Amino acid sequence: MNCPAVLHPHRRSIRGLTLIELLVAITIGLVLTLAVTGIVVVSESHRRSTTAVNDANQSGAYAASVLDLAVRSAGSGFVQAADQGAFGCQLSAGAVLPRATAFPAPFKNSFLAGKTASLRLAPVLIAKNQSDAGSDVLVVMSGNGAAGDVPRRVTSAGDATTLKLDTSTGFNANDLVLVSRSGTPDCLVEPISSVGTGTLTLGGAGYAASGPTTAMSSFATDLSTYVTQLGSSGAGNALFQLFGVGDDNTLFAYDLLSSGATPTSQALANDVMELHALYGLDSNGDGILDSWASPDATGNPAETPAPGYDIDTVMATPAKMKRIVAVRLALVLRDTNYEKDMVAPTALTYFADLKNSAGASLAGTTTLAANASTDVDARHYRYRVVETTIPLRNTLILTAP
Repeated sequence: MNCPAVLHPHRRSIRGLTLIELLVAITIGLVLTLAVTGIVVVSESHRRSTTAVNDANQSGAYAASVLDLAVRSAGSGFVQAADQGAFGCQLSAGAVLPRATAFPAPFKNSFLAGKTASLRLAPVLIAKNQSDAGSDVLVVMSGNGAAGDVPRRVTSAGDATTLKLDTSTGFNANDLVLVSRSGTPDCLVEPISSVGTGTLTLGGAGYAASGPTTAMSSFATDLSTYVTQLGSSGAGNALFQLFGVGDDNTLFAYDLLSSGATPTSQALANDVMELHALYGLDSNGDGILDSWASPDATGNPAETPAPGYDIDTVMATPAKMKRIVAVRLALVLRDTNYEKDMVAPTALTYFADLKNSAGASLAGTTTLAANASTDVDARHYRYRVVETTIPLRNTLILTAP
């Protein structure tokens, strides 16, 4: 007679998981994996967004500091020669200026289009909407003159390569000097080849025998001519620069005195989508900023009948250059990270707190979506607007008591 087998307790304990138990364990594991993956994805998205915003903030801070340094130094070396023919004179610098062809990008298509040779000497000029990207171009000119930036008058007749002064103290070989005189439309940027007692000998790369209308020999023999030191060509501290936004949201600078077969613009900062600028004016000559002017035909309405502050008008009007004692800049920055959701408004505003002399707002707007429902691609990026007011320290010397 057979007896039913009795399952030993130890054998029951090692028989493994049932199918149901295995499926439950797999399901729990998948849920946990999905949760962890979601956390990682969200964390990575936040990391990319934070990194992109930080990069844009750093680019904005760097770009603002570069522009601040340049504008604060505007006019250094030549501002005290304003009444000796410096302000508004047509620049001649060897084969570089006046320029007959377009400047390189991003100043190629619109900046002084068709009249690049008309560029005049000024501490600061603003060309509204004239960069290749459609934002403003900032023109900043400065030197590093010695002897308190005081221009020296020609005291006896020289010739096309010789300037005779009461003293040559402070001048050195390889310095650049500005030669100008009141009532003459030209001014020459000339290199010094050697220095004698009260004598400057001109020559070398960059020497210009004549401007568009006036020869160097004419300046050298006229006792109403003034010589202003701009700095050393070797040290590169005579800086005549253009700043503007070009392709790929990049801020560029171009050295107006650069030479060579193919001079190019230098990239300064990424993530800069737009550059905008306004003039701060001292309208009554007391050394205090009292109004703001747009760099266009509306300019400063209080100046009747010629209120314009477009670049052509300012270049032709030294009196307007003297009124410019500050510049307000706005940089519109965009990061490089495309967000899944729309994170930007339909428009950005800058200069919201500024008004011109007639009380009209000078606020500007950058439209990100003309149609808030359909034109939304630009709103998937994050933006910053950086504004700064920069005084022109050297121009303020002209109004000092």
